[in-house]
Amino acid sequence: MYRDFFRAFTDLFSARRSRGEIAALLLVMALLPVSELVVTHMFSRLILAGAKQYDEDPRGVLVSGAIFFAAFALSRALHHVVRLNRVRVFRRGFERSGEERPASPASTEAWSWAAAFELSTALVSLIQIVAFCSLFTYLDPAFGLANLLIAAGVLWLVAAIYHRQLSHQVAYLAEGNKPGSTKVGDRVGKRIRDAELGAIVASLAMAVSLGLVLVRAIQGGLSGPDAIVLFIGLRMLYSQVGNLSASAMRFARVKARLAAGSKNVDVIDPDDEFADPDTEIEDAGDLQPARPTAHRTQLVSQMMVAGQRGDLELVGRYAGRLSSGVIPTEAEVNARTAAEAFAQLAAPTTDEDVLPLSLLWWARPFPGAVGNWVSPLLLRRITDRPVLFQTPNAAAVTPHLLMVGSVIASAHEQSIVVGTGALNAGVKVDPAAHVVSVRGPLTAAALRAAGGPSVESFGDPTLLAGRHLPVQLGGTNGRLAFVRHVSHGDVPVSTGSQLEEISPLASQPEQIEALVRRLGSFDGVVTSDAGTMVLCHAYGIPCAAVTFDGTEDLDFVYRDYALGAGLGEDVLPQPAAPDLRKVDWHSRLHAPRIEPGVLDEIQAAVDRAVRVYSERVTS
Repeated sequence: MYRDFFRAFTDLFSARRSRGEIAALLLVMALLPVSELVVTHMFSRLILAGAKQYDEDPRGVLVSGAIFFAAFALSRALHHVVRLNRVRVFRRGFERSGEERPASPASTEAWSWAAAFELSTALVSLIQIVAFCSLFTYLDPAFGLANLLIAAGVLWLVAAIYHRQLSHQVAYLAEGNKPGSTKVGDRVGKRIRDAELGAIVASLAMAVSLGLVLVRAIQGGLSGPDAIVLFIGLRMLYSQVGNLSASAMRFARVKARLAAGSKNVDVIDPDDEFADPDTEIEDAGDLQPARPTAHRTQLVSQMMVAGQRGDLELVGRYAGRLSSGVIPTEAEVNARTAAEAFAQLAAPTTDEDVLPLSLLWWARPFPGAVGNWVSPLLLRRITDRPVLFQTPNAAAVTPHLLMVGSVIASAHEQSIVVGTGALNAGVKVDPAAHVVSVRGPLTAAALRAAGGPSVESFGDPTLLAGRHLPVQLGGTNGRLAFVRHVSHGDVPVSTGSQLEEISPLASQPEQIEALVRRLGSFDGVVTSDAGTMVLCHAYGIPCAAVTFDGTEDLDFVYRDYALGAGLGEDVLPQPAAPDLRKVDWHSRLHAPRIEPGVLDEIQAAVDRAVRVYSERVTS
């Protein structure tokens, strides 16, 4: 453990000047409690012998008092100076040394900062332990030697616990997020238990040392002031051993993470301790907007992974760290919403032994568009199984589902496609993908042209929302809603008084249901978002689709959907100028009826796809 500390110090602070500054800072930090203990010893002598000494030598007492207050003021001043300059010295030394290191990813840089602060805490504890033992030996050589042996034994035990924890951390990284891997709570619990075990050993050692102090005082080997100082000092000494134990276990986590490098960026230790423990939270009125940093970027990344693992509590902890002392950025707030949505979808069900489902969908831009996030919500409601996020365009090596959207181009040999479509007729599709159904016949033709199988089962699974996401719709308000596609944010749309613009951003289950209820409260919906149109059809909400000049031509997508759902051309989008006030939208609204047979076919396709997925995962 101590060799790891030394290597980490030389690696993190490679510049010689940086090492000198950091070493000086750590030495001052370590000696401050010892200096305060010396001041306490002076005060004890004044209290216990002051009256008698004052009668014999009042001038000497006054001088001793003045020395005491001067020493007290100096120790407190140094204490505050160190607190104010600790981060500054570390940052200067770390950045100066960083100029000599190769460039590294932001995540690695953030973990390096974590290592630096954990290392500083551990080294301060070690230096204080040595200083306390030296002071005790000066006060009473016999007791000091005995205590030194006791402290050495405790430090050896802490080092042994550290090596065991380091092996656990390396194993956790190797496990990753694979099914059957150690649960997050177990990982954190093991680290905390090991840290507490070191603290328990320290407490037992302190009890033994206090017993020796008591024996020495009763036998007359210690004066009153010395005994008081040893009592206070032993508590401080073995408290530092407990701090060292906790820091060492956290350092084991960071060391394993840095050794693993960027290949495991999706594996996290949720008990993140990057922030300076001396940081105080300001009053709400004093909060300033957060500034982007590598540390905050790493926290957001960890928060997202925690959500994708189904740990809603851990998402809240990371969000709390991002909100500590500052106002989170809009991007961070949106990321938190998405992380909570991931967690709600991936959370275990009442049957903890049920097999989770891995699903690919477009989650960005955060917090997520309803047309994309309705897919995992439907899959969870249909199957009553946790739904895990598979990143699009990632080299997935395990089976996963594709359902809803125009993402069939992302399919490969591990993909199981149900109801997904293509963006255009020239899409390139991996013929090795297992295709159960597609959105419509146009996608089926594109699939055959790409060398894929012939598919005759059609339908967008979003249409099942009316069956599996029951939402009570009330009366209408006499107005129309306008929902633009997320990519149309720059289109200068004029809605006037007849249209009220509604955002399509909704990812959490309650947000999606609330959006459907809100859309249902209007006479109808005008939208440039195909996903919103299909969702309206699922609930029988009158809808009119529009396209704008200069935006992506989605005629293929709309026609494919309409043919697959057995609908006519009246649901296809109509071109419109950005000034929507000039159109009689009520006359363009349609609320097509989806035949029960179409819904039954879509339902059967989803069921087949889930069975294929389960067979592949368990085979």
